[in-house]
Amino acid sequence: MKQINSEILKEKTIRELDDVKFEIPEYQRGYRWEEKQVKKILQDILDEFKKDSKRKYYLQPIIVKEKAKNIYYLVDGQQRLTTIYMLLKYNLNNEYKCYSIKYNYITSVNNDRFEIDEKIKEYYDTKTIKYENLNDYYYEKALKTIYNWLKDNQVDSEFFDFIRTKVTVMWYELEKEDDDKKAFLRVNTGKIKLTTADLIKAELLKEDKKNKKVIDRISKEWNEIENKLRDNSFWYFVSNEITNDRMTEFLNMINKNSNDLYEKYQEKINKPDANIEKIWEKDIKNVFQNFIEWYEDDEIYNFIGFLVKEGDNNELFFELKEEYYIKNNSKNEFTNNLKNRIKKVVYKLLKLDLGIEIDKEKFKNEIEKLQYGDDEIMAILLLYNILTTNYSKDSKRFPFDKYFVNKEKRKERTAEGIKDKKIMWSLEHISSQHENKNIEKLKDFRILTEYFKTMGIDPKEIPTSENWEKNKENAEEKMKEIFDKIFDNKKNKIEMHGIGNLALLDRELNSSNGNNFFIIKRNNIIRNSKDNYVPICTMKAFLKAFYTKKDSLKKQQFLEWKQEDYDIYEQDIIDTIYDNIMGDKNYNGNRQFKRIN
Repeated sequence: MKQINSEILKEKTIRELDDVKFEIPEYQRGYRWEEKQVKKILQDILDEFKKDSKRKYYLQPIIVKEKAKNIYYLVDGQQRLTTIYMLLKYNLNNEYKCYSIKYNYITSVNNDRFEIDEKIKEYYDTKTIKYENLNDYYYEKALKTIYNWLKDNQVDSEFFDFIRTKVTVMWYELEKEDDDKKAFLRVNTGKIKLTTADLIKAELLKEDKKNKKVIDRISKEWNEIENKLRDNSFWYFVSNEITNDRMTEFLNMINKNSNDLYEKYQEKINKPDANIEKIWEKDIKNVFQNFIEWYEDDEIYNFIGFLVKEGDNNELFFELKEEYYIKNNSKNEFTNNLKNRIKKVVYKLLKLDLGIEIDKEKFKNEIEKLQYGDDEIMAILLLYNILTTNYSKDSKRFPFDKYFVNKEKRKERTAEGIKDKKIMWSLEHISSQHENKNIEKLKDFRILTEYFKTMGIDPKEIPTSENWEKNKENAEEKMKEIFDKIFDNKKNKIEMHGIGNLALLDRELNSSNGNNFFIIKRNNIIRNSKDNYVPICTMKAFLKAFYTKKDSLKKQQFLEWKQEDYDIYEQDIIDTIYDNIMGDKNYNGNRQFKRIN
């Protein structure tokens, strides 16, 4: 590529580009600007307008290559021009005439369709966009930023006239013999915005390697993979990584997290006898299809999800790829191997020698050694919840996108778009460590009042809400007396920090429970479960759903968590994990779940 200098750059205002149709070639990345970058270009233009509306404002050079009359490949500059295009088209009062932009790898029945126009209209009408590809995710963020920026700054038609007549691009046109793909790589390689996946994509889609039909298909399939990786339920099944560059992370997964990933693909693709179609299908497409097959199988999905959360997945998927794709193991063989991997994780958690087979009694002893504060309890309870979910009558899939054990931020889709939300999981003491019998809220007082009535306490002995409001201290004292009358608390001294008194819970919900009565916690969890994810076994514990039909209803009191509750819950943990993982030597992939009754 020729050196870009002032002698071969031409000045063109935005208005002078009105008749130009820009196309973004398949080998390039799509629109990827974040809120910060969108705001910066908008504010820079506005600041310049306020300083001197008669003076030109120059954008960085754009690089183009002519495809046909007034149709140009946009080799560099698509982020800036796409943002300005959205601003001009998404004006709250008028739609200004403007150039057009088409991303070639966005497929449609009508190949002349400019999908960005449809997305702008969709956001203008509904303030949201239905995601069909990765571009849509960034379009929505940019359009939301533009919408809010326009409201905040109250710009008028003079500002838009300034954009049309004074905002100027430096136009650099490649000659016909220049290789636009090499130019793209040379210009973009040193920029932060180009990822390893972008570079590999550019190498794969070089036109001189295969015909246009193959390139179009690979481009379309690449886009479909990227789009699937944006699905959080899929992504957090295969990864714990919180990243916007999911395609690069996926390629790393299936290549042992290679430090020279791009160089490896580049060398393979540029061999004289390289077959791009075969490289794409064997190295990427077919492997990804394996991921889809695993994701769609409830049992395999749950097992792999646990290994990702608790194992070292740097080499996990490379090994699973070899086992499933290369060795072509049957589903039963593959699932059995997953269970063996989980078994090794449990051995490691319990600090047991892998060469020793343990019976259920030994396993029970090891589980009972675990105490609050041990990281291993989180993993054991996670596995317990996953296995219970796997064989439940309702949902058979554990929601890995809702379970994060790290303290980082994750991206969560909401009605307003994408926002950061901290998700931290912790161990909840089912029976509080230091039970606080001081009733802090009127609604808690009412819960206890109603429950005491069901326990046969004379309503005349129970303070009313009016008593509580007038003399809270005296009412609380009477409530404590009733509590002590129903239960002999000296006899109900359970192992506070043992696994039979612990459950997984979102830390925010855990914190809101405080050191309340069990029944107060129970009601709080039931109430919050409508809007927040509560793990299945945590819910079962607080509902006391482990009792059989033969048990007396009197046993199922909900005022406190007693020793008998502790024991049956702990035994269910032991039976669930041991019968389905540790002691299951003849697993066939279809056996019924062994559970306590």
